[in-house]
Amino acid sequence: MDRFLCEVLPRRFEVGHGQVHGVVHRSREADVILWDALNYPRLQLRGSTIFFAESVRASIEVKSRWSVEELDDILVKTKALRDIVTAPRINIDDALQRMQLDIAYLAGGPAPTGALAVQHRIGTAGFVFFGGQRFELKDVKAETMDHADDCWPDVLLFLEAGIVVLKEWEEREGLGGGQGELLRFDLGADALLFFTDALLRGLVARSVFVETPLDLASYQIPSLHSQPVERVSFRLTRPNPGRRYFFDDE
Repeated sequence: MDRFLCEVLPRRFEVGHGQVHGVVHRSREADVILWDALNYPRLQLRGSTIFFAESVRASIEVKSRWSVEELDDILVKTKALRDIVTAPRINIDDALQRMQLDIAYLAGGPAPTGALAVQHRIGTAGFVFFGGQRFELKDVKAETMDHADDCWPDVLLFLEAGIVVLKEWEEREGLGGGQGELLRFDLGADALLFFTDALLRGLVARSVFVETPLDLASYQIPSLHSQPVERVSFRLTRPNPGRRYFFDDE
């Protein structure tokens, strides 16, 4: 797993193992941590490695074989990561967007008066090597679906079965409300590629780039445009990530 990730990740990101620490919360011990090694440090302690929440872009739980017990473990560790909140700070992307608003105002547009921003939480994923051929979302416990926004990983791969479950939510102005969906794709041998694309897109959404990041879907790879064979909706319990700007005329 580590070798595969090291081959596909931009060199800015490194693969680690350990705990993610926020100001208030911390994660369980994570199998795989993808962190920005170019811009942040980590702490190597006896028996464990500590990663600061600001540096971590995603965490992956790796399971040898699928079982209900292993799913519960993934859900618990995902919830612990989702509870970590990083302190918002202005980065170059925020500054450039504010400059664009100011330039638009000088050109005769409305005056910007403020902004509401919700950052992405740390990305989460599950990777199961064997089993899961009979997995269907309709079989997931109702109580689990009630808390899917809090505990279900952003992307879950059943490698042997060729199944990927993707977690999405609808975009809404105002950064709150709406609903999310779990989408199951039956992809066979292309499941790993689909999972990798979802993982890379998650890293892009949680990072600031100088160059335009790679978009694999633009290469018209058929499997990356597959349609789900099953979808289940769930209620959102957390604000959607994004920005909303306020103007004088609102």
